[in-house]
Amino acid sequence: MGARSWAVELPGFAFRSGEEDTDSMDVKIKVSVDFTVSSTALEDALAEYDELTVAGLIREIIDKAVACDEIRARVEEGPNTLEEYDQLVS
Repeated sequence: MGARSWAVELPGFAFRSGEEDTDSMDVKIKVSVDFTVSSTALEDALAEYDELTVAGLIREIIDKAVACDEIRARVEEGPNTLEEYDQLVS
């Protein structure tokens, strides 16, 4: 049985799979993630690793799960650093 290939064509995009030689294309994906974490777990995680931020933690998790060329994470609400967490609970 020979190798199978597939193609999906959308306006401005062409996605192909198979053994044929094609140009690769980067795809940008933007997501919004909301999550809740216990205050002690967050404090412990931020205190354990020097200079760790919530945004950095999210980047690391995504990068370990899927090899990405560029990952940008931004905290829009809530503490991003241990100092911000301390100010919040004080």
